[in-house]
Amino acid sequence: AFAGMTAAIREREARILYQSGHDLVTELPNRMNAEAAIQRELSGRPGQPAALLMVGLGRVPEIIKTMGHAVCDRVMREAGSRIRAPSGNELVARATDTQFSVFLPGCGRQEAIVAAFRMLDALAEPYRESGLTLDLAPAVGIALSPAHASEANGLLRRADEAMYSAKQARAGTRRAGLGRLFATVTGRRAGRAGARTDAPVVGVAA
Repeated sequence: AFAGMTAAIREREARILYQSGHDLVTELPNRMNAEAAIQRELSGRPGQPAALLMVGLGRVPEIIKTMGHAVCDRVMREAGSRIRAPSGNELVARATDTQFSVFLPGCGRQEAIVAAFRMLDALAEPYRESGLTLDLAPAVGIALSPAHASEANGLLRRADEAMYSAKQARAGTRRAGLGRLFATVTGRRAGRAGARTDAPVVGVAA
């Protein structure tokens, strides 16, 4: 009986530990967990190249407002699965309610841009379920280590800012004081899309 109780306690503790480090909707690591893992990787490879992609879904706030959190949870669960597919064994995390992060150790600028467009390809198809077809309006921000930051929290912040810059560039708007900090990459899909405000776009921290 005592052994069984001990095993149950250990199982409960393991479940609590897992839940504290993971998003329960997508079952991906959460931002805190991802930041710790990224910092370990950066500390173990000082000065070596790495890239962080921040993948934002522009339609999520609208989906929550008009259709509720249950639909949004299903959208984010599928989006997480789509992002994992081209990411291989790299670290994919749920960074915020509307964003995912993908950490790419050993990756330079051009490789990161190629990877970002793979993410956009994975998210290009609308989310569909009975009676619903929802465009996701993805945008990706890229930050590079050590060029933009050598610590995990700085890399996450710069990638987040680059993603918002990309979204603003797509919409034709700029937040005051932000535009000069970023170079927007208009890739093959964004370039073809012309004036569409939902066109996929990639932003790279300057």
